[in-house]
Amino acid sequence: WMALLRDHPSTLLWFLSWNVAGRDSLLRHGESNRVPRDRFEFTTFFHEDSHVLAKGVCDLFLDANPYSSHGTAADALYTGVPLLTAPAETMASRVATSLTHSSNQGSTLTARNIDDYKALASTLLSSPKRLRALRRSTLDAGPMDQTRAFNSRVWSEGFTTALSMLWDAFSASQLASSEHMHVVSSGAP
Repeated sequence: WMALLRDHPSTLLWFLSWNVAGRDSLLRHGESNRVPRDRFEFTTFFHEDSHVLAKGVCDLFLDANPYSSHGTAADALYTGVPLLTAPAETMASRVATSLTHSSNQGSTLTARNIDDYKALASTLLSSPKRLRALRRSTLDAGPMDQTRAFNSRVWSEGFTTALSMLWDAFSASQLASSEHMHVVSSGAP
């Protein structure tokens, strides 16, 4: 993120400031990378009536790694903010990827690795027009609350199906305790 801030002087990084030690550490890291303090924006929690809409003022949401964004990523996606993510091996690193693939954004901004992530972030930050087009296409694709990510009925049906599949595989001894199973939806909502 520091290189992105240096390479794109009009950008800011916005963080939730609930941990003073974390905030101070980030500011020190920024200073040691020649990024001025005013390039970091820290806010506290928003009132429940506006916390989702507040995320909508962002131009681009940069997911974290190795612990991916969860609720905040969902809020940003719901308002149409393009979300850039790079999943890794752990479940915690793939949450935002699952959200983007299950929403109107799809896999457009899912990087293959950290180098792709950096390159794509730099490309997007260099093109406000492309960022606006991504947001427009996400919002024009239909109501976000009808996507698999945000439609509770569709989500719960999919989750129930996934649990049934896992149970069936376990019961039939097809799934050893050390194996992973990937359950993929075969259709849209």
